[in-house]
Amino acid sequence: MAASDLMGGLNINLVFTAFIIIFGSSFQFGYNIGVLNNIKPYITEFYSDVYSSRENSTIEADSTRVTVLWCLTTAIFIPGGFIGAFLGGYLADKFGRKKTILLSHIFAFLGAGLSTTCLAARAPELLMLGRFLVGINSGLGNCIA
Repeated sequence: MAASDLMGGLNINLVFTAFIIIFGSSFQFGYNIGVLNNIKPYITEFYSDVYSSRENSTIEADSTRVTVLWCLTTAIFIPGGFIGAFLGGYLADKFGRKKTILLSHIFAFLGAGLSTTCLAARAPELLMLGRFLVGINSGLGNCIA
């Protein structure tokens, strides 16, 4: 097959679509892994306030318990990605790559929704669950895209 044959199918829509897929799939992994670093003081203070009010006691933001919860919040993304990566091949074979990518966005939207509502609900567990679901999305995307 000659190079001119390959260039005949190349158009602006194809280039734009490839750019969006490449940028969108790789950007979200790095961003979601490191996004919590800048807001750590706010999250640990939130955890401290919530658990202090739940237990009617004072829990400092730099206590071991809050640090463990912070570490869990940060690390829970990885098992989600692990599960998503293992499901990716099976789902791609069963539904096709396009439908699997679209399905993976359900996890992203659910995760973002849960993470956003954790403040209003005063439930740090929602942030952890949201991170887990976003991890599944990233694992699926990494496997499929």
